[in-house]
Amino acid sequence: MVETRAQAMANERLDKLEENMKTLSLQLTDLCSQVGQLIPKDKEQAHEETYNVNEYNEGESSHSAHV
Repeated sequence: MVETRAQAMANERLDKLEENMKTLSLQLTDLCSQVGQLIPKDKEQAHEETYNVNEYNEGESSHSAHV
């Protein structure tokens, strides 16, 4: 089957989008790794524990001030 010009252009765009998505994914992975190195594990764990406790308060955001 012969590919029309419109199909060829669409395929080129899809290829470019896939390439951009792979690049962004790698950059995001690298950024997450860098952030993980910047935050000491004890502070990260303490924040997670605080978040987990506060998420059980129904109707309230775990990051808002509780009155």
